[in-house]
Amino acid sequence: MTTETQKSTSFGPYIFAAGILVAIAGSAKLPEAQGGFPDTLPIFILGAIAAAVGIVLWRRQIKQEQEQPDSDPNAINPFERLQSIQAPLLKLKEEAPTLETESLCDRVDNILQEYVIPFAMARHKVIEKLGMDKGAELLVVVAYGERMLNRAWSAAADAHAPESIASIEEACEAFQELASEA
Repeated sequence: MTTETQKSTSFGPYIFAAGILVAIAGSAKLPEAQGGFPDTLPIFILGAIAAAVGIVLWRRQIKQEQEQPDSDPNAINPFERLQSIQAPLLKLKEEAPTLETESLCDRVDNILQEYVIPFAMARHKVIEKLGMDKGAELLVVVAYGERMLNRAWSAAADAHAPESIASIEEACEAFQELASEA
């Protein structure tokens, strides 16, 4: 997508919103004569047309963004990212009982930043590849695993190691379930 195309299509949501506001303002006046139209009818029509143009531009922008290949040469397929989380997560599970609180928080944070959050950012690719039903099932399990990792971090930050370790084990189970299904 060229820069010119990006600039022209990025205004779609704003044109849509402005059109809606103009249409609402144009339709707020009652007609002077019974059964007639108010003298603000042209303003309403202009707003409605602007809103329609805005929604078309907005939808075109979304479609172009979805068709755009990843511009990042280091971008990893979300499914590869799910497979690659297994080793560091199992290592964390093994080492968690011996780690200091700060170190445990750092390790959980690293797994979230390196694997889970980038996967969540590419969720539209999961839905495109697997479809809505299977993609949603996968995303629910990933969300549960992410929640358990966040819970592990929080428990470690509160110096409650048993809860942190239990949450890491649950996160491992969730991500292993995904690996067995894939």
